[in-house]
Amino acid sequence: MSRAHRDGADDRFAGSATSCSRRRALVLAEEHVSQLRQQGVEIVTGGVRELETVRAFVAGAQGTALIHMAAVIHPKTVAQFEAINARH
Repeated sequence: MSRAHRDGADDRFAGSATSCSRRRALVLAEEHVSQLRQQGVEIVTGGVRELETVRAFVAGAQGTALIHMAAVIHPKTVAQFEAINARH
C-alpha cells in the first residue's frame, strides 16, 4: 500500500497526492480540514513539537513518504525557528 504522510497540511496539497491509496495529515487544531476530509485524508491533530502527537502521526508508516511542510519563516527567536525547522 502506498501512503503519503505529511505535516503542515493545507488544502492545496491534498489534490496533488491522489495517487496514494492512504494519506494522513498532521494539522494544528485551529486549521480548517473539511476539504482534506472530503478527499479521504486521515487527520491527526497537533503540532510538530509535540512528541506523542508526532508518534501517533507516523505510527504504521514504515516504508512510506513523509512530506514535511511545516515551517516558520519569521520566528521571534532562533529557538522557535529550530524547534519547527530543525531536528535535534
